[in-house]
Amino acid sequence: LSPFLGPVCYLGSAAHPIVIALTTGTTSPPPPAQPISGQPAEFIHIPIIGIEQAFGLTLVSNSFSVPAASGCGTSGGNLVNASIDHKLGLPSPPGRNAIIIHANAEQGASTAVLGHGVTGE
Repeated sequence: LSPFLGPVCYLGSAAHPIVIALTTGTTSPPPPAQPISGQPAEFIHIPIIGIEQAFGLTLVSNSFSVPAASGCGTSGGNLVNASIDHKLGLPSPPGRNAIIIHANAEQGASTAVLGHGVTGE
């Protein structure tokens, strides 16, 4: 919450959502973007302690649009929306935006996790 931006300042909304289709493959974006590639995770099972690990996951997308800012500013005018849009280049069409997420994860039963020094506190 920002006193300058106000309590309802958004990029995207229910009416104009930012929809991002992530992939581990190679994208086919519109120009001027070039294709980028993700990578599936490598899975490792550790049966002794009952934990599954996933390493090296990369999810990508560069074919999504970002709508203009809305609801910004506490004065009720559109000046703050316009300032944000100008600074960020919004609205921004597909091919002008990109997201790359690198992730690792571990999953296990609580008994396996608690049995290895993690207390959950």
